Amino acid sequence: MTLKDDTILMSNRVAVVTGGSKGIGLAVSTALVAREVKVVIGDVLTEQGQEAVNDLNQTAGYNEAAIFQYCDVRRYDDLKKLFELAETRFGGVDIAAMCASVGSNLDGIFQDPMEDEAERSILDVNIGGVIKGNRVAVMHMFKRGGGCIINTASMAGLMGDTAFASYASTKRAVMGWTQSLEQLRTVNIRVNAETNTARRRSSIEESRHPCFNVKDASPQISMHLVVEAFLACITNHEYAGETLMVTPSGFLAYPQAELPESCVSESMVQALLDYYPKASEMNKQQLMSATQLYFSKL
Repeated sequence: MTLKDDTILMSNRVAVVTGGSKGIGLAVSTALVAREVKVVIGDVLTEQGQEAVNDLNQTAGYNEAAIFQYCDVRRYDDLKKLFELAETRFGGVDIAAMCASVGSNLDGIFQDPMEDEAERSILDVNIGGVIKGNRVAVMHMFKRGGGCIINTASMAGLMGDTAFASYASTKRAVMGWTQSLEQLRTVNIRVNAETNTARRRSSIEESRHPCFNVKDASPQISMHLVVEAFLACITNHEYAGETLMVTPSGFLAYPQAELPESCVSESMVQALLDYYPKASEMNKQQLMSATQLYFSKL
């Protein structure tokens, strides 16, 4: 789709972007502002986040194309304040891009020291932050009548290596979490993930682990294609519970695993057909109660 087509579809929508002060988050924020979407950036990098917002507003030509709010995605309180700001300032939330992510030298399973807090951070940000961010986003989107969430995974989640085992595990978990929320499409909330190998410097890379020789030799993916995958998750309503795998030539939905025939029976298929409508109605009723409780406590 062209920029003009995207703008027609997205103009005046409101987006929350975690990790939006640099990298993929900033690239996504820039693309959204170019399409006249109001953007609320949440990040722990306050100075960089404010600079990013200033640049976005200058490019847009007015002061509130984008705003910044400090947000540690490990904390529900911070995420609630981030989404509350979007609702207070712009009227609600239509899009949530979960781009906050960390790597660590502690990814290597053989490295010392074995520190609980340091190792917990990569889990709490990369998968905990996604789960918490999605849960808060769903409350605001259900109230608004629908929305779109895009979670950031990684090709590392499809491959894995002892050098970045913790990181790879969190990104694989993001894909599983995203697939689990496919049923939310029945309440007009679509949750998808995006995975890529766009070049980003990490703390492991500084030590030049041999695995990065493989990465350097691999076909590289442009940030433009990564952003296009995010935009497709927003504009293409066929995507729900999918992980879009970005390649040097474009992107495609990562094929989901199918059960072996020995694990499937006619009675099971019928049970699933009976289950899905009931689950959809149950989800709707639970969301109504949860949303009412959530906003009563704000």
